[in-house]
Amino acid sequence: MADGIIEARFFNPFFVPQGEWFSGFTFRRSIEGMEYLVALAGWGGWAHAYWTGSSSDFLATEEDERVTTARGNANLLLVFALGETGHVLINNSYVADLDLSHWTGPGGVDLIAGVFEGSTGTGVSTQFERFAVWAIADLP
Repeated sequence: MADGIIEARFFNPFFVPQGEWFSGFTFRRSIEGMEYLVALAGWGGWAHAYWTGSSSDFLATEEDERVTTARGNANLLLVFALGETGHVLINNSYVADLDLSHWTGPGGVDLIAGVFEGSTGTGVSTQFERFAVWAIADLP
C-alpha cells in the first residue's frame, strides 16, 4: 500500500512504572527496508519515524493528552497516508500532519508492539482489535 488508511484499537499492556510500551503501525515497508512508523507511547504521547533499514529518523515525538496510558485502557489509532503527506488521529481526534516525503512508494503494513529497547516485558502481550487497512486507488 502506498496511499491508504490504517486503523486499530490497541489495549495498553501494562502501567508505565513496569516499563515503557509502544504500539502502532509500520507502513510503506519496501524490499530495501524503508518504512514509516506511527506508534502510541506509554509515556502519554506518540511517535512518527522513518526507517531505512540501517538507521532511523524520528520525524515527530509528542506528548498528547488524548493518549490514555492506564493499564487495560485502549487507544484508537488512525493513520491516513496520501502521497507526501499523512494525518494521524488518536481516539477520534485529529492530532497532526505526517511528513511522508522520504518514501512515497508502495509497501507492506504491520502492527507493531515492543519494537524499541526496554518496551517489552516477559509474559506481556499487546491486544488489539479493529485492525483494518484500506488502500486508496490512484485517481486518474
